[in-house]
Amino acid sequence: MTPLEAALRYASVFGWAVLPIQPNSKLPASAHGVKDASTDPAQIRAWFENRPDLNIAVAAGKASGASGLTVFDVDPRNGGDASWAAWLAMNGGHDDGPHALTAGGGSHYLAQYDPSWRSSKLPGGGVDVLSDGRYFLVWPSRINGRTYEWEASSDPSDGIAPFKIPATWSAAYAAQAAKKPSSTGDGGGLLPVGSRNTGLAALAGAMRHHGMGQAEILAGLSVANELRCNPPLPSSELSQIVDSICRYAADTDTALAAAIGDAAAEALSIKPPPSDYHLEQASGWLSQPALPSWLIKGWLPDSGLAMLFGPSGAGKTFAALSMAASIASGKAWHGHKVAQGAVIYLAGEGHYGLRMRVAAWAQANGPEGLEHLYISNRGIDLDAPQAAAEVIRAIKEPAPDRVALVVIDTLATHFGGEENSARDTRQLLSAAQVIGRAYGCVVCLIHHTGLGPADRARGSSSLKAAMDWQMLLANGDDQTTLSCTKAKDSEPPQPLACRLQRVALTGWQDEDGEPVSGAVFVVDGFAEPKTKTKKDKPPSKHAKNLTLLEAAWRAGGCALGADGRPVVHRQAMIDTLLAVPHSARSAAEMVKPSGTLSSALMAAQTIELGDGFWTVCDIGLGAYWALQIGKKNDV
Repeated sequence: MTPLEAALRYASVFGWAVLPIQPNSKLPASAHGVKDASTDPAQIRAWFENRPDLNIAVAAGKASGASGLTVFDVDPRNGGDASWAAWLAMNGGHDDGPHALTAGGGSHYLAQYDPSWRSSKLPGGGVDVLSDGRYFLVWPSRINGRTYEWEASSDPSDGIAPFKIPATWSAAYAAQAAKKPSSTGDGGGLLPVGSRNTGLAALAGAMRHHGMGQAEILAGLSVANELRCNPPLPSSELSQIVDSICRYAADTDTALAAAIGDAAAEALSIKPPPSDYHLEQASGWLSQPALPSWLIKGWLPDSGLAMLFGPSGAGKTFAALSMAASIASGKAWHGHKVAQGAVIYLAGEGHYGLRMRVAAWAQANGPEGLEHLYISNRGIDLDAPQAAAEVIRAIKEPAPDRVALVVIDTLATHFGGEENSARDTRQLLSAAQVIGRAYGCVVCLIHHTGLGPADRARGSSSLKAAMDWQMLLANGDDQTTLSCTKAKDSEPPQPLACRLQRVALTGWQDEDGEPVSGAVFVVDGFAEPKTKTKKDKPPSKHAKNLTLLEAAWRAGGCALGADGRPVVHRQAMIDTLLAVPHSARSAAEMVKPSGTLSSALMAAQTIELGDGFWTVCDIGLGAYWALQIGKKNDV
């Protein structure tokens, strides 16, 4: 069905007032936006005839249908799924009604219009109430390749009508509105809707005047936004306010002055904050487009949340360190321009292996600039209370000039919650966003693929929904490929063919005095296009080897070495191979130091040889095994 046909159907069958939306956008394509919404077939044809690229929106409020529409817009990227679940738990469910799945991973629930429900937010954040003056996109609209869809059992075309808002909801909503009076209850007044930005900017200026830093101001302003604004400003607007205010130096440090008994603490006169607020002529924008800004041109943006994920053994840490070291040193990343800045690398475990990888990168690229790469001494549960503050405190100690990137390697070793829980995941993402906003940098999560599709990261779907940029590093039979699977504000780059290259570490020796070698991430050029479909493509040889390795580890009792890394005994591997089956002779040959299986796992930097055993040195693989055993024991 074309947008024209769909728009005519919405207007004629349901009586919904529709309006045209710009292609791949949520912005109106008409002169007056939602005020132009119409059910007139002639007007709809004038908009959509010969324009199959347009998106479609429906006006909320009394303008649409005989009973009008009140829409509940749930956005999981801002915690809407948890807020919606809490609302239903406290106030009861609702009757069946149209339910749409949005391009951003959220939901639209359509109810009958109720004039007592104004456009606002439900408690907890992430759930917008859309009424008069608002609109929402509908099928077949598309954003960045993702389509708005009606949920199969809740499609209005099947006769599903908007539900009536329950009386318990209205009572709770009225009670909520009564709690948003002219005062917040602790001395602060409610800011008028047209002056929310100005009021919060004044508060931010006052905090800056008294010596508060960017992270402190953002935290304080976030609380004030919830208490003083109805509806609250979006988080992106808060960040803009704080960024603007923090361009100016603080006048004094009132807290420090008071702590040391300085008389200056008695003077709390607040100066009006300087403002860079101004108006620009739109004609001036025509010659200077708002281009994306990059840390690694074409491959890593300079802000937001990013993710690098892939199966165990693919080389994710090697790739992440390659990017991090290039940014820290200001050296081009495999021919791609970088913006130099300090890099904070939050390493979960396996620091000896990580030390070797840093040394290998320096051996291949030179050590200059690595003083701007800072690596944590241990992991930290970022979903725990005050975790973001702990990371910010640690960053303040070396006080780098400009933090450009924070890497979290891996997500599993920095996460105490349940990966499939949207609530737990949201807490971790919230901490990551606070860190990113505090330093105006990009935060990149290193993660694993799940047991399902090979191109999807493990855990809650809210994880991908929150990402601004996402990369997949995957092993194939013929090549390892780095590809971009989500690009929020730009076209994804062409996939790259890459590999790990062995590097001799000058001056490094093992316990027997033998030379030690490491590996570095290398890009060979653009990846060859795939000739097989995912369905037809068999598992890679390395994936089969990892399956055997894990089976042998479990068969041997899930042994761990003194350093906490998994240990696989040679006999347990032989027994596992015999069960596949292999002959006793071939199994024994495969696990010798020069055997095919041990050589392949060593070449992939997965194991280190010991006397009668193998130590798993892949950081992410060992952490994931240990995590699964821990969860099993907890049960």
